[in-house]
Amino acid sequence: MKIKNQKDKDLLTAKIINDYDIDINKYRNDDVASAFAELLIFPKYVINWGIRPIIISLILYIIGFSLIDLDNSLDFIAYFSIGFLLFFLCGFLFAIVFLIRKMKNDMGSIMEYSIGILKEATEDISDLNEKLSRSEKKEGIKLLYLGIMHIVTIPSVTSAIRKQYTFIGFPLSWIIKKFLTAVANAVTVKDLEKSVKLSYSKKNNTYQDEVIEVTTSHKSMLQKVVDLTVSIIEFPFKFLLVLALLALIGLIYMVH
Repeated sequence: MKIKNQKDKDLLTAKIINDYDIDINKYRNDDVASAFAELLIFPKYVINWGIRPIIISLILYIIGFSLIDLDNSLDFIAYFSIGFLLFFLCGFLFAIVFLIRKMKNDMGSIMEYSIGILKEATEDISDLNEKLSRSEKKEGIKLLYLGIMHIVTIPSVTSAIRKQYTFIGFPLSWIIKKFLTAVANAVTVKDLEKSVKLSYSKKNNTYQDEVIEVTTSHKSMLQKVVDLTVSIIEFPFKFLLVLALLALIGLIYMVH
Protein backbone atom coordinates (compact mmCIF):
# COMPACT_ATOMS: atom_id res chain seq x y z
CA MET A 1 0.00 0.00 0.00
CA LYS A 2 1.62 3.23 -1.17
CA ILE A 3 0.39 6.61 0.07
CA LYS A 4 0.47 9.29 -2.63
CA ASN A 5 -2.27 11.79 -1.84
CA GLN A 6 -4.81 12.93 0.74
CA LYS A 7 -7.37 10.36 -0.41
CA ASP A 8 -4.88 7.57 0.32
CA LYS A 9 -4.25 9.06 3.78
CA ASP A 10 -7.98 9.18 4.52
CA LEU A 11 -8.39 5.55 3.47
CA LEU A 12 -5.41 4.54 5.61
CA THR A 13 -6.78 6.40 8.64
CA ALA A 14 -10.20 4.77 8.21
CA LYS A 15 -8.69 1.29 7.89
CA ILE A 16 -6.60 1.67 11.05
CA ILE A 17 -9.66 2.90 12.96
CA ASN A 18 -11.84 0.07 11.63
CA ASP A 19 -9.29 -2.71 12.15
CA TYR A 20 -7.56 -1.58 15.37
CA ASP A 21 -9.83 1.13 16.81
CA ILE A 22 -6.94 3.64 16.82
CA ASP A 23 -7.05 7.24 15.64
CA ILE A 24 -3.53 7.94 14.39
CA ASN A 25 -4.13 11.69 14.57
CA LYS A 26 -3.98 11.59 18.38
CA TYR A 27 -0.20 11.01 18.17
CA ARG A 28 0.21 14.28 16.32
CA ASN A 29 0.49 17.12 18.82
CA ASP A 30 2.62 20.14 19.72
CA ASP A 31 5.10 18.05 21.71
CA VAL A 32 5.72 15.77 18.72
CA ALA A 33 6.11 18.75 16.39
CA SER A 34 8.61 20.36 18.79
CA ALA A 35 10.58 17.13 19.01
CA PHE A 36 10.86 16.90 15.24
CA ALA A 37 11.89 20.56 15.05
CA GLU A 38 14.78 19.85 17.43
CA LEU A 39 15.90 16.91 15.29
CA LEU A 40 16.14 19.01 12.13
CA ILE A 41 19.72 20.16 11.68
CA PHE A 42 19.74 20.02 7.88
CA PRO A 43 17.97 23.36 7.18
CA LYS A 44 20.70 25.21 9.09
CA TYR A 45 23.18 24.14 6.42
CA VAL A 46 21.11 25.47 3.53
CA ILE A 47 22.15 29.12 3.77
CA ASN A 48 25.84 28.38 4.39
CA TRP A 49 26.42 25.32 2.27
CA GLY A 50 23.67 26.02 -0.25
CA ILE A 51 25.32 29.30 -1.27
CA ARG A 52 28.99 28.83 -0.33
CA PRO A 53 29.90 26.34 -3.11
CA ILE A 54 28.33 28.66 -5.70
CA ILE A 55 30.28 31.65 -4.37
CA ILE A 56 33.53 29.65 -4.35
CA SER A 57 32.95 28.45 -7.91
CA LEU A 58 32.30 32.01 -9.11
CA ILE A 59 35.48 33.20 -7.36
CA LEU A 60 37.42 30.48 -9.19
CA TYR A 61 35.74 31.62 -12.41
CA ILE A 62 36.97 35.21 -11.86
CA ILE A 63 40.48 34.03 -10.94
CA GLY A 64 40.52 32.09 -14.19
CA PHE A 65 40.67 35.32 -16.17
CA SER A 66 44.15 36.00 -14.76
CA LEU A 67 45.41 32.43 -14.95
CA ILE A 68 44.15 31.41 -18.38
CA ASP A 69 45.60 32.90 -21.57
CA LEU A 70 42.58 34.51 -23.26
CA ASP A 71 44.31 36.62 -25.90
CA ASN A 72 42.03 35.30 -28.62
CA SER A 73 38.68 37.11 -28.63
CA LEU A 74 36.78 33.88 -29.36
CA ASP A 75 38.46 32.19 -26.41
CA PHE A 76 37.55 35.14 -24.19
CA ILE A 77 33.89 35.05 -25.27
CA ALA A 78 33.73 31.26 -24.81
CA TYR A 79 35.19 31.42 -21.31
CA PHE A 80 33.17 34.50 -20.36
CA SER A 81 29.83 32.95 -21.33
CA ILE A 82 30.14 29.16 -21.29
CA GLY A 83 32.70 29.19 -18.48
CA PHE A 84 30.36 31.21 -16.26
CA LEU A 85 27.52 28.74 -16.80
CA LEU A 86 29.73 25.69 -16.14
CA PHE A 87 31.35 27.13 -13.00
CA PHE A 88 27.94 28.12 -11.64
CA LEU A 89 26.47 24.70 -12.51
CA CYS A 90 29.33 22.86 -10.78
CA GLY A 91 28.90 24.93 -7.62
CA PHE A 92 25.12 24.48 -7.67
CA LEU A 93 25.28 20.70 -8.18
CA PHE A 94 27.95 20.28 -5.50
CA ALA A 95 25.74 22.20 -3.05
CA ILE A 96 22.78 19.93 -3.82
CA VAL A 97 24.80 16.73 -3.34
CA PHE A 98 26.23 18.03 -0.05
CA LEU A 99 22.82 19.06 1.27
CA ILE A 100 21.31 15.71 0.32
CA ARG A 101 24.03 14.00 2.36
CA LYS A 102 23.29 16.26 5.33
CA MET A 103 19.58 15.61 4.92
CA LYS A 104 20.23 11.88 5.25
CA ASN A 105 21.43 12.33 8.84
CA ASP A 106 18.23 14.18 9.75
CA MET A 107 16.09 11.56 8.05
CA GLY A 108 17.71 8.81 10.12
CA SER A 109 16.87 10.68 13.35
CA ILE A 110 13.32 11.34 12.18
CA MET A 111 12.76 7.69 11.27
CA GLU A 112 14.10 6.56 14.65
CA TYR A 113 11.78 8.95 16.47
CA SER A 114 8.88 7.66 14.35
CA ILE A 115 9.71 4.13 15.47
CA GLY A 116 9.37 5.37 19.04
CA ILE A 117 5.86 6.60 18.25
CA LEU A 118 5.12 3.25 16.64
CA LYS A 119 6.02 1.48 19.87
CA GLU A 120 3.67 3.79 21.74
CA ALA A 121 0.89 2.99 19.28
CA THR A 122 1.23 -0.74 19.91
CA GLU A 123 0.35 -0.23 23.57
CA ASP A 124 -3.16 0.71 22.45
CA ILE A 125 -3.75 -2.56 20.64
CA SER A 126 -1.76 -4.99 22.78
CA ASP A 127 -4.98 -6.24 24.35
CA LEU A 128 -6.11 -7.49 20.94
CA ASN A 129 -3.25 -9.97 20.79
CA GLU A 130 -5.39 -13.06 21.24
CA LYS A 131 -7.86 -12.01 18.56
CA LEU A 132 -5.37 -11.22 15.81
CA SER A 133 -4.07 -13.80 13.38
CA ARG A 134 -0.43 -13.95 12.35
CA SER A 135 -1.09 -12.22 9.04
CA GLU A 136 -3.14 -9.53 10.79
CA LYS A 137 -0.29 -8.82 13.17
CA LYS A 138 2.18 -8.44 10.34
CA GLU A 139 -0.17 -6.20 8.41
CA GLY A 140 -0.91 -4.23 11.58
CA ILE A 141 2.74 -3.25 11.97
CA LYS A 142 2.83 -2.04 8.38
CA LEU A 143 -0.40 -0.05 8.67
CA LEU A 144 0.68 1.58 11.92
CA TYR A 145 4.06 2.43 10.42
CA LEU A 146 2.46 3.99 7.33
CA GLY A 147 -0.06 5.85 9.44
CA ILE A 148 2.58 7.32 11.73
CA MET A 149 4.85 8.30 8.84
CA HIS A 150 2.20 9.86 6.58
CA ILE A 151 -0.23 11.24 9.14
CA VAL A 152 2.07 12.15 12.05
CA THR A 153 5.72 12.41 11.01
CA ILE A 154 5.59 14.05 7.57
CA PRO A 155 2.96 16.73 8.45
CA SER A 156 4.73 17.49 11.75
CA VAL A 157 8.16 17.81 10.12
CA THR A 158 6.98 19.99 7.22
CA SER A 159 4.99 22.20 9.59
CA ALA A 160 8.03 22.62 11.86
CA ILE A 161 10.22 23.61 8.90
CA ARG A 162 7.75 26.19 7.61
CA LYS A 163 7.48 27.77 11.06
CA GLN A 164 11.22 27.86 11.74
CA TYR A 165 12.43 29.00 8.32
CA THR A 166 10.20 31.72 6.88
CA PHE A 167 11.92 32.36 3.57
CA ILE A 168 13.17 28.89 2.65
CA GLY A 169 10.60 26.91 4.63
CA PHE A 170 8.18 26.16 1.80
CA PRO A 171 10.67 24.73 -0.75
CA LEU A 172 12.52 22.86 2.01
CA SER A 173 9.34 21.34 3.38
CA TRP A 174 8.34 20.23 -0.13
CA ILE A 175 11.71 18.52 -0.68
CA ILE A 176 11.69 16.77 2.69
CA LYS A 177 8.06 15.71 2.22
CA LYS A 178 8.96 14.04 -1.08
CA PHE A 179 11.99 12.41 0.53
CA LEU A 180 10.13 11.04 3.54
CA THR A 181 7.23 9.86 1.39
CA ALA A 182 9.64 7.89 -0.80
CA VAL A 183 11.30 6.34 2.26
CA ALA A 184 7.98 5.51 3.93
CA ASN A 185 6.55 3.89 0.82
CA ALA A 186 9.75 1.92 0.19
CA VAL A 187 9.26 -0.20 3.32
CA THR A 188 7.11 -3.28 2.77
CA VAL A 189 5.63 -5.93 5.04
CA LYS A 190 8.28 -8.28 3.68
CA ASP A 191 10.98 -5.86 4.81
CA LEU A 192 9.50 -5.82 8.28
CA GLU A 193 9.36 -9.60 8.41
CA LYS A 194 13.00 -9.90 7.34
CA SER A 195 14.17 -7.49 10.03
CA VAL A 196 13.60 -10.06 12.76
CA LYS A 197 12.21 -13.57 13.12
CA LEU A 198 8.96 -13.29 15.00
CA SER A 199 7.68 -16.00 17.31
CA TYR A 200 3.92 -15.71 17.26
CA SER A 201 3.45 -19.18 18.70
CA LYS A 202 4.54 -18.18 22.23
CA LYS A 203 1.40 -17.79 24.32
CA ASN A 204 3.09 -15.45 26.81
CA ASN A 205 4.41 -13.17 24.07
CA THR A 206 2.14 -10.14 23.77
CA TYR A 207 1.56 -8.24 20.58
CA GLN A 208 3.19 -5.18 22.13
CA ASP A 209 6.37 -7.16 22.97
CA GLU A 210 6.52 -8.59 19.47
CA VAL A 211 6.16 -5.20 17.80
CA ILE A 212 8.80 -3.67 20.08
CA GLU A 213 11.10 -6.53 19.09
CA VAL A 214 10.34 -5.90 15.43
CA THR A 215 10.79 -2.14 15.54
CA THR A 216 14.03 -2.34 17.55
CA SER A 217 15.59 -4.64 14.95
CA HIS A 218 13.85 -2.65 12.24
CA LYS A 219 16.00 0.46 12.82
CA SER A 220 18.98 -0.92 10.89
CA MET A 221 16.72 -1.92 8.02
CA LEU A 222 15.16 1.56 7.97
CA GLN A 223 18.63 3.11 7.79
CA LYS A 224 19.36 0.92 4.78
CA VAL A 225 16.16 2.17 3.15
CA VAL A 226 17.18 5.77 3.91
CA ASP A 227 20.67 5.18 2.48
CA LEU A 228 19.25 3.58 -0.65
CA THR A 229 16.74 6.39 -1.17
CA VAL A 230 19.47 9.00 -0.74
CA SER A 231 21.67 7.17 -3.24
CA ILE A 232 18.85 7.11 -5.79
CA ILE A 233 18.01 10.78 -5.26
CA GLU A 234 21.60 12.04 -5.40
CA PHE A 235 22.75 9.86 -8.34
CA PRO A 236 21.45 12.13 -11.16
CA PHE A 237 22.98 15.20 -9.46
CA LYS A 238 26.34 13.45 -9.04
CA PHE A 239 26.21 12.28 -12.65
CA LEU A 240 25.46 15.81 -13.88
CA LEU A 241 28.24 17.18 -11.65
CA VAL A 242 30.78 14.83 -13.25
CA LEU A 243 29.58 15.85 -16.74
CA ALA A 244 29.77 19.55 -15.83
CA LEU A 245 33.31 19.14 -14.45
CA LEU A 246 34.43 17.27 -17.56
CA ALA A 247 32.89 19.96 -19.78
CA LEU A 248 34.61 22.68 -17.72
CA ILE A 249 37.97 20.93 -17.95
CA GLY A 250 37.47 20.54 -21.70
CA LEU A 251 36.61 24.23 -22.08
CA ILE A 252 39.69 25.35 -20.11
CA TYR A 253 41.87 23.01 -22.16
CA MET A 254 40.54 24.46 -25.43
CA VAL A 255 40.85 28.14 -24.52
CA HIS A 256 44.16 27.90 -22.66
